[in-house]
Amino acid sequence: MTYDARGFGLSGGGWGQPEGTADGDLLALLDHVGIDRAFLVGHSMGGLAASGVAQKAPERVRGLVMGDTPFGFQTAALSRWAAAMLAKIPAGFDVFEHLFAPGFAEAEPEMHCLYMGLCRLNAARPVPRGTGDYLEAYVRMRDTTPADYSSFSVPALFIVGDHDELTLPWLMEETARAFGGA
Repeated sequence: MTYDARGFGLSGGGWGQPEGTADGDLLALLDHVGIDRAFLVGHSMGGLAASGVAQKAPERVRGLVMGDTPFGFQTAALSRWAAAMLAKIPAGFDVFEHLFAPGFAEAEPEMHCLYMGLCRLNAARPVPRGTGDYLEAYVRMRDTTPADYSSFSVPALFIVGDHDELTLPWLMEETARAFGGA
């Protein structure tokens, strides 16, 4: 099963939902459809929902896959990455221009077309373009004290593309190493 998170697809709301909303929404959805325990896959910002449920209600999660996302797990690697992003974005790095590996559209035109088609399913709403729209999240990631995940009880797999320019491979590798058994 997949669902539209708040602010995406046909769901209401917009960018910048309150913290804790994503995992609460996912838990409420699991309850509503009668799923007691599930494998969760979080991709990109969807990692906030999946990681939040895995941390707040680990008994509800059989396993966790984090695809191109360390979000929701506060590690030293995430703090370093967020600090780097806080320097890169004001210097002109546009997050939305780095959603694909360099040359992806040319190398994989069918996949690129599929992704862009899926994006068009999103209801029209303003996309954050000014750095002020999302820099606060990077400040929180940079400044939050890293947690200890060495005894994390949910089986976890962290995956990333080796050409990813946004969720960098070193970030995902270090995040995985912070978990016991990931």
